[in-house]
Amino acid sequence: MIRFPDGNKQQLAVSRKSKLMALVLYVAENGFSNERYELVTNFPRRKLSYMDFELTLEDVGLYPQESVFVQAR
Repeated sequence: MIRFPDGNKQQLAVSRKSKLMALVLYVAENGFSNERYELVTNFPRRKLSYMDFELTLEDVGLYPQESVFVQAR
């Protein structure tokens, strides 16, 4: 689940081998560029925007399910 700053929520079905970059690009396509917004998880608190974008969603603990929040930097 991706939660955007405007209150919009979107469920995204992806493979565990998808790269973190795919998530960053998806969020940017929805109007929230990586330069102005960051991706974070609540618990444990992780700032995904500062991780290696070549890591898989499984590597960073987002698979099989995790809420990701888009927030202003």
